[in-house]
Amino acid sequence: MTEKVNGFAAGNDQFLSGAVTMFEVTVSNADLTADPANGTSNLDKVIEIISTRAQPVILGTVSATGFTFAVEHADVFGTTVGPNTLADFNAAGQVALRAALGSATATFAIAPAAF
Repeated sequence: MTEKVNGFAAGNDQFLSGAVTMFEVTVSNADLTADPANGTSNLDKVIEIISTRAQPVILGTVSATGFTFAVEHADVFGTTVGPNTLADFNAAGQVALRAALGSATATFAIAPAAF
């Protein structure tokens, strides 16, 4: 039986050695690298928000404005209309990021990326 985690269930159709899906994160008004005391916390918060939906299995190089990551399940953010779409996740994630950082202008967006 498939077990739901955070309200989402992943199918048994993909494995780490089979295929991964890459996504690119773009962050504005929240530096992920400049200040070790705050930057690491900002990066941790973004990864924590992503982890509510997916388990990143590969993390690319992190810059001040973003990074790439890979997940094992291609349909983790959904591509159809409904509460699981990437647009809905981005909207909810921005609210969570702003609350966590205490910034009304911090934003992030996740979009599919190429290898």
